[in-house]
Amino acid sequence: MLAKERFPDDCFLLAYRDWRSPNSTAISISPMTNIYYETITQLEQQNTSKNYVAGWVSGFLGNPQIEEQRLTEDWEAGYEDGKARHTENAEKWQNK
Repeated sequence: MLAKERFPDDCFLLAYRDWRSPNSTAISISPMTNIYYETITQLEQQNTSKNYVAGWVSGFLGNPQIEEQRLTEDWEAGYEDGKARHTENAEKWQNK
């Protein structure tokens, strides 16, 4: 049974299973603010490279980097920005 906690109204919950324990029935829940969703929407509206956006999402969520042969400059820039919780390099990767 999950413990009930009160989160702010502008907060989403991210539920996930621990990939290291595939047979576990435990689900981790962590609060996720609107910042994530608002940033993705903003990046998409600015016509930012899909690789940058995918990298930003991975960095923001703390995912490991993708395989070396699939890395691109825009993905790496997005990944670093996502880890740092900003979009400083997004302008460089806008599709014009």
